[in-house]
Amino acid sequence: RNIGGCNRSVWKYEGKRGSNSIRNNIIDMPKLITIPEDYNPSHNQCGTLNHISGLDYFGTDISVSAVKTALGSSDTTIGALCCSPLINRWAAYKPGSWGGLTDFLAGIFDWVPPTVNFALGDFIGYYHLTPPPVNYAEDIPSSLIVEEGDYANIRVKLARGESPPAARTLGAVKTQIDVQYTWVGDLAHNRISLPTTGDKSQLVTISILPDVVATLHIKPYYYIDLGGGDYQEVSAIESGFRDVAISTVPLLFTGSVTDVSDRSGGNPTSPLIRWHIIRNTMTGKSVYCRINITGSGISTVNYDLGYLTFTGGEDKTGLPIIAIESLTGATTVVTIKVQVSVDSAFSNPVTVAQSSFNWTAPGMPG
Repeated sequence: RNIGGCNRSVWKYEGKRGSNSIRNNIIDMPKLITIPEDYNPSHNQCGTLNHISGLDYFGTDISVSAVKTALGSSDTTIGALCCSPLINRWAAYKPGSWGGLTDFLAGIFDWVPPTVNFALGDFIGYYHLTPPPVNYAEDIPSSLIVEEGDYANIRVKLARGESPPAARTLGAVKTQIDVQYTWVGDLAHNRISLPTTGDKSQLVTISILPDVVATLHIKPYYYIDLGGGDYQEVSAIESGFRDVAISTVPLLFTGSVTDVSDRSGGNPTSPLIRWHIIRNTMTGKSVYCRINITGSGISTVNYDLGYLTFTGGEDKTGLPIIAIESLTGATTVVTIKVQVSVDSAFSNPVTVAQSSFNWTAPGMPG
């Protein structure tokens, strides 16, 4: 007779002899399964799983209606359900099979539906929302803002799906995070290996230059080490790129410098200058600091304040006497700047405070 629209002669029975019966469209067909380590039994949408011990479970009570609901299908026959294009190929428990180990090594995953012996029991344990074998376990931000001279730290966490195809081979596949970005006009790669078991997460760190605005392309990268420096990529299980737009902000400092009253005569002049540098965030930072003196007829003079380490929100002060010498007798405006930089060359200095004073007819140096 027909069972859910499928002739019994093509229905494969999996269970104990004599234990099969039908009640209210539910087929009692006990089935012993051993689940993969990455499979979550609570996700099961078809049938009932009863824990025996370890990874062994006993499955019963599979129904056509449960399979239809899980797939979102209107089919009513077992044969049509077992061949449905709605089946998630990544699910651990489903009818059909993979194309073969060779296809796996080539990165090709073709799910092949059954042609005979349609078995509703193949759906016991089916989970329609099963992700790909290796997938992103956490969201990756679409954009990231870093302070000048900082590193862009991006946490990339991966998770395994229920049961990767040819699972015994996937254990030999190495997993890396491939970060691609444009660096000085060229495409650069930063590949970092991930653990093969447990929490597959990695803090990906790259250096961001002050004048670089870049987009990172983050992608899991899988390969098989063939030995002798040869690798074979397995691309079909990749979850795809995640793009992160990187932008920088200037060094987060402010400060002040004392006003110097207007002066006349004398060469050099030696004002007492009080400087004050304040870190504006609660994140610590180490930077180079200097006082920069400029003016008409005055060669740029830099007074080193040293390499200072700031804790979050900390401020530092100083009170030096700075000698300023003019090479002309004309009146000049002397500008005093307090600057910070991430490098000792001050290639991209940030002025945190500024003041100026008039210096009249200082005379030529004697």
